[in-house]
Amino acid sequence: MTRLRSWMIPACAVLIMIAAPLALVEGTVELLLTNPQTLKSLPGFMEKAVVRLYLNRDRIQIGMHRECSRYSKDLLYTLKPGGCAFKNREYDTPYQINSQGLRDSKDSLKSPEVIFLGDSFTMGLGVHQDEAFSQIVASLSGLRTLKRRHRILRHGQGKYDAGKT
Repeated sequence: MTRLRSWMIPACAVLIMIAAPLALVEGTVELLLTNPQTLKSLPGFMEKAVVRLYLNRDRIQIGMHRECSRYSKDLLYTLKPGGCAFKNREYDTPYQINSQGLRDSKDSLKSPEVIFLGDSFTMGLGVHQDEAFSQIVASLSGLRTLKRRHRILRHGQGKYDAGKT
């Protein structure tokens, strides 16, 4: 028993010496990612490292969100019809997706007068359905009224380029 105990104490000490600094670094990075204004107080190389970490590892895109999207061999992903809640560090937004995988209502598929094609700006990434620029343009131009709500179709997907839309 003493032989086991003599082995466990150094092993636990080594484990603590490794885990404590890792936990401190993890906590610091989490603090910096949730409070980006604090990044400005860091030296330039550290600020760049945290930003790179966020952009390459931490940021969740809607196309990688299983509740909201599905794999497409032609387009990489399409949005899943129905509703979902997309949440990451930047957004917490409900989505309504029509049967064609577009962030718009099913009624918008019926003879739209104007079709908006584009990327995440057109889709309205991070804003509520009625706050997307296509909806605002439709309201301001008279294309969207209380009696005629679905005269536009919004076909925008985040991370798509002109060749995919």
